[in-house]
Amino acid sequence: MPNQLKHIKSVLSNYEGCMVRLYAIGERNKIIDIFGILEGVYSDIFIVITDQDGYTRRYCYSYSEILTKRVKVIPALPVGQAIG
Repeated sequence: MPNQLKHIKSVLSNYEGCMVRLYAIGERNKIIDIFGILEGVYSDIFIVITDQDGYTRRYCYSYSEILTKRVKVIPALPVGQAIG
């Protein structure tokens, strides 16, 4: 499992600073489906920043959430495969 998490981190680091589509299943099965910029890829987490209705919002997730399929990060341009 640690190798899979390292692989996910390395793939995400290629898209740092790029526009991505974030699809996540949150609390109480609330679904988030937004476009944003992959702002940071850190040792345990990654951050996607969005601007919705004049408000800047940061979404922070761990790599294990991609592994468990609760989160998908899809590069917006050029169209590519889902990560996770």
